[in-house]
Amino acid sequence: AAGSDRAVRLALSAEALRAVVERGDPFAVELATVRPQASEAGVFVLLEPFAATGVPNAEVLGRELVAIVRPLLRAVGESPRDGGVLDRLQANAEKLVRIRRIDETLRDDQGATLARVEQRALAADISGALSELAKLPPAMRATAQGWITRAEARNKAIEASRRFAVDAMAALKSAQ
Repeated sequence: AAGSDRAVRLALSAEALRAVVERGDPFAVELATVRPQASEAGVFVLLEPFAATGVPNAEVLGRELVAIVRPLLRAVGESPRDGGVLDRLQANAEKLVRIRRIDETLRDDQGATLARVEQRALAADISGALSELAKLPPAMRATAQGWITRAEARNKAIEASRRFAVDAMAALKSAQ
C-alpha cells in the first residue's frame, strides 16, 4: 500500500508538472514537489533553467525568429547588379516589391529557405523552423544561434516533462 501511495503521488505530481511546463508557466513549486518523490534526477537538469520563468511560448519564439529572419531575407534579396539603365531600374523596383510564394518548398536556395523559416515561425512551428534553419550555411545560421539554443532547450524540457509523466504513469501501473 505504501508503494502504491507513493506511485499515485508521483504520477499526479508528474502530470501536474507536465501540464504547467507545456503551458509555459513558471513551475518551481511543481518541480520542488516532484523532486523528493522521483528517483531519476536526469530530467531535472533539463527543467531547472526554466523553473522560475517557464519554458518560452512557441508564439513568442516565433515572433523573435521572424525579427531575426526578415533582415536576412532583405539581405539575400539585395544583389548588386552592374548593367544599364533597365537593369538598375529593375533592381530598384525589386527593392520596393518582392514577390515570393509563402508555401514554396521545392527550391533550396537561401532565400527560399529563409522564407520557409519565416513561414514556420509565423505559424509557431518551432520544430519546423529549426529543421529549416539547419539547411542554412553556418554563417547565416550563426545569426540565429542564440534563438536556436533557446528553442532546442525548450523542446528538450517539454519532452523531458512528457517522458517523466509517462514513466510515472507506468510506475503507477506496475505498483498496483
